[in-house]
Amino acid sequence: MKINNYYRIILVGLFLCIVNCVQAGGNETGLLPGMSKTSFEKILKRTSENIKKKRASADILQFYGNGQYEKITECRGKAVEYQREYGCFVKVGNCRKDGNIYTGMYSFVPRYSARSIPFAENGIDSLCPLFEKYDEYYYVSGNRKIFGFMRALEWWGPLFGDLVNYEFQQLSANGETLTFQFETRDSCYPHKIPFYCAGTLVLDRKTCELKKIDINQVEYYCCGQRGWKERYLKEVPVDSRAVVEFSYDDKGECFIKSCVLESVWKDVPLEKWPFTHAPSRREPGKNRLIEKEAFFCETCQRVSKNIQFEDLPPTLMYSVCNLQVEYVSDIFGPLPELLDAKQAFIDLSNDVNIHEQFRQMSNRSYYPEDFFFVLPWCMEADEALKDSFWENNLKINKMILLLFFK
Repeated sequence: MKINNYYRIILVGLFLCIVNCVQAGGNETGLLPGMSKTSFEKILKRTSENIKKKRASADILQFYGNGQYEKITECRGKAVEYQREYGCFVKVGNCRKDGNIYTGMYSFVPRYSARSIPFAENGIDSLCPLFEKYDEYYYVSGNRKIFGFMRALEWWGPLFGDLVNYEFQQLSANGETLTFQFETRDSCYPHKIPFYCAGTLVLDRKTCELKKIDINQVEYYCCGQRGWKERYLKEVPVDSRAVVEFSYDDKGECFIKSCVLESVWKDVPLEKWPFTHAPSRREPGKNRLIEKEAFFCETCQRVSKNIQFEDLPPTLMYSVCNLQVEYVSDIFGPLPELLDAKQAFIDLSNDVNIHEQFRQMSNRSYYPEDFFFVLPWCMEADEALKDSFWENNLKINKMILLLFFK
């Protein structure tokens, strides 16, 4: 059957439209046309250098803001504890003074809290004690891994640490972003750097600023002590994955806007544990312990020079757990949910409704007052020292809220 000229013109036009659409789609979702490995390495180097150039050089408080912290603890497939806090974070920025990772650690001080009753591994009995030492190993029910992970990422992670420690591969480019795949080199972990991760990172196509890192596997030893390799280099007993989003302040310094971390504990014999990892329940592998944590930076501002002071003591990250923080339901209602807690609320409401638990736990200390002094890394102390420790740390916590919580 012959096709007259009218229909032939229509068919040719449709064909050209299809070709143009396919080509346009390929450019939007495929690799950048003509980009070589050398070219994308230059882009990554530029991003990394900009991050490092803005890095803080002194261990004085430089950033503060309102933020949220949330945690769901699961054992044997069911939630055994829920924590949600709204308060203030402070940090010095990505400082590297004396090569100590704990310089520049995040400190988060809650002003309001929604906490469930902490249950034991069976999800029925109340957890008692909330922390315990057995031989050289221990568990701490309120342990928070996310802030140590965020600090480790800022220290050794892709673009923050040395680029030579990672293999990079460009995956795609669309109208606004560039996406790269990365993995720590086998030759570098763990003997050169104590941080292994693999996943993807996303850059802004115009500015080359870091937007997001999606990590499907991460292992790390968060330890600042000398000789850690000889003392602590054992099998990491937890598999973790994370999604981290970034932003930049008005002076161009990169900071973590939000982070979600999931830690799945493995059934590793105690003698193979590294000293630097603490589960929130006993026998974490046997009890299939999963810890889901999230942090969200609502605001990030620079500390005024007239109220700057030196970095806070590392003990602050533990003492904040014991603040007598009140629960106010109207505070949490408008705030964005960081984790999907629907099933957790069902699991935890068997005997007492979860919101009634929040009210019961309001204005109550989480740990006994001597908890810090029985942890494995602490020396024995007399009662006077214990009293002064808590008194000083509570003063610091209250001062932070007074100065920085808006």
